[in-house]
Amino acid sequence: MEYLGDGGRALVAEDGQAWDMVVLVRYPSRQAFAAMLRDPEYQAVSHLRSDALVEAVLQPTVPFTGAVA
Repeated sequence: MEYLGDGGRALVAEDGQAWDMVVLVRYPSRQAFAAMLRDPEYQAVSHLRSDALVEAVLQPTVPFTGAVA
């Protein structure tokens, strides 16, 4: 896990988006993430995550390595 934090009041969000927590996780690769999703042990407990959440967003990213203007 890279980051876990309490959510605050949203500055820019659509109606109904009031997140109370944010977590940022780094996986070794997209292939490793896909392998985790296919793993039977993960699948056996993955319902715990979805049952506990009202809303979740999976946002894939890649590190930005360019100069910032």
